Amino acid sequence: FYALRLETKFVAWETLCARHPESDHETLKNFLDKLGVNNQEPSKRDEVYNIILPQWQQNQRPDKNTVDEGLVHFKAFLDYFNSLSQYEGNTFLREITKLPFLLSTKQDSEKCFWGKATDIYRPNDDLKAWFETKPDTKFLLLDKYREMVGEKDYTKLINFLGSLDVASFPRVVPVGNSEYRGRSQSDNDRKIDGLEELLTKIDHEKSKVLWKVLVEN
Repeated sequence: FYALRLETKFVAWETLCARHPESDHETLKNFLDKLGVNNQEPSKRDEVYNIILPQWQQNQRPDKNTVDEGLVHFKAFLDYFNSLSQYEGNTFLREITKLPFLLSTKQDSEKCFWGKATDIYRPNDDLKAWFETKPDTKFLLLDKYREMVGEKDYTKLINFLGSLDVASFPRVVPVGNSEYRGRSQSDNDRKIDGLEELLTKIDHEKSKVLWKVLVEN
């Protein structure tokens, strides 16, 4: 826990023990407790706010974090979120949804990408078919997260992803400036993500996907 907090100071416990007989060790512990020396394990909040979050907040460069580190950090976020009240949980979600701490991939690439929850979809067959014509769409590496939490906590994982706004159906997104092509622009203009790309290559199979996704969602 303290490996990244180089300013942390530790009592030289081994040295104290060597200088005092074993019969005095319990007295030493009690004396240190009265002095206010902390001998408790760090809380989940300490771990999240003092160690993990700063790594993602500083200069927004998650490429320095390995896949394994990212999974460990996600599990810490999940456990901490599940320990909070609804109000505290909502506050915590607002802090982490803007951070690119989720692992994702694209249909046209074998590489892994870090991304924000609001830019990533939870994969299923219908969504992958929907975004086949928009191959740069990011999908969560769900299998890695499922393997990490285990089947027992899979429901908690899915609920957490939903709270983060990792969507399982096409989002309604703002229309980009480049898409107006001379037309008047409004801040309220919206579109269904991937629909335009899907319609440009519509066929019998894609029309079934279109109907199914729109009706079910």
